[in-house]
Amino acid sequence: MSAERCPSELELDAFELAGRPADHGLQAHLAGCGRCRARLAERDQARERFVREVYPVTLAALEAAGERARPGAGWLAWLLRPALLGVAAGVLLLSLAGLLWWRGGEDPPPASYVGVKGGASLQVWARRGERVFPVGPGARLRAGDLLRFVPLLPGPGYMMIVSVDARGKVSPYHPPAGGRAAAVRPPLGAPALPGSIELDESRGPERLWLLFSTREFELGEVEAAAAEGLRAAGSLEALAVLPGELEQASLLVWKE
Repeated sequence: MSAERCPSELELDAFELAGRPADHGLQAHLAGCGRCRARLAERDQARERFVREVYPVTLAALEAAGERARPGAGWLAWLLRPALLGVAAGVLLLSLAGLLWWRGGEDPPPASYVGVKGGASLQVWARRGERVFPVGPGARLRAGDLLRFVPLLPGPGYMMIVSVDARGKVSPYHPPAGGRAAAVRPPLGAPALPGSIELDESRGPERLWLLFSTREFELGEVEAAAAEGLRAAGSLEALAVLPGELEQASLLVWKE
């Protein structure tokens, strides 16, 4: 990275996803660029403000909800509390990631859909021109929309993000080369994955999947699961969960 060119937001995302390593190529640029050091400081301040102001309030509310989960059954509420806190952590981290991507001085939009099977969750954001918005279930998207993904993972392992259309075609989004799931070691409060996906001209329903496992897996396994799932479910709309043991989160959208 030369002193003349500052890194893009995507390059900073990749730098942070890597844990800001001391031997990273951006370190030399940061040493001589006060503007970029200020950009990283802004991200740190957003995280600190989130932990200080947002997390305690939301955590307290969720704990209170757990206590009220079943009046007169304190033991059940106690058992449910870890699950509630896990959901809280997922939603809070995803909201923080959206805040770091949302620019222009406006408040971030509300958190989008998070689908869960096991411990993996996914949030999707779209950019259309200057507008950035969360992608919820049934969202209407257009050719040229740019998508970014914010995965929340239960720990180190292997991850893949794909789309499946109504014909059962599986398109790998992350890693872009497909083939084999990417090894991941997610840091706390990681921002969106670097890079974005531009939607093509195809129309109709499409389901986005985050797939995670502690073992390696390949695209062929996902394609076989999608084909089997579509045969059993009868339609992409009815196929919320792929068969198999992979932890996953899915989101159905419409391309128009």
